[in-house]
Amino acid sequence: MDPEKLPIELRDRINRVLQSKTDDFFELADIFGFNPLTDFAGADLRNVDLRAKRLVGAIFVTTNFTGANLLSTDLTGANLTGARLVGAQLTSARLSNALLTGANLSKAQVIRASLVGADLRGANLTQATLSYADFHRANLKGVIMEHAILQEARFTHADLSSASLVCADFRDTSLFGANLAKSDLRWANLTNVDLGTCDVEAARFGNNSGLHATTLNELERRGAIIE
Repeated sequence: MDPEKLPIELRDRINRVLQSKTDDFFELADIFGFNPLTDFAGADLRNVDLRAKRLVGAIFVTTNFTGANLLSTDLTGANLTGARLVGAQLTSARLSNALLTGANLSKAQVIRASLVGADLRGANLTQATLSYADFHRANLKGVIMEHAILQEARFTHADLSSASLVCADFRDTSLFGANLAKSDLRWANLTNVDLGTCDVEAARFGNNSGLHATTLNELERRGAIIE
């Protein structure tokens, strides 16, 4: 298309972008008159760099953040329902009380992130790295967390019911008061994990590292299924 045939306002904004020589998300959004907190729901933001940005309460429903850099980004209370965060960098991100229902975080790096009170029902965290992350009182009902690395993460009073946790690495993880009812924990590494306060009704265990015969017997007595 001939640039001269573009609307004058659009041509002016394109020229401003070229002259600004910036790749800063907020600056570019301002040039085009977009609100970064509300105008990017459903947008394609693959590989965007939003390191340490403040996006509290932002609306990113179904936004594609595949490969995005969200290191230390503040997404407290953000709506990321159905968002795609495959392979995203979320180390030290703040996601407390965020909505992540149905989001895809497979292979994402979520190390030391805060997800206190977050809603992750039905989210996909397959092969995600979640070491030292805080999921206190988070809703993880029905999540897929197979082959995830969860070492020393905190799931105190979290709802992990009906979750698929096959082959997950829970070494040294805190599950105090967690709801594991109907979850699938077969082949999960549960070394140094105390399940004494967990709801394990109809939870499935089998071939688990770190669980001794006496522990398995106790889990079965409390309603777990041992395979």
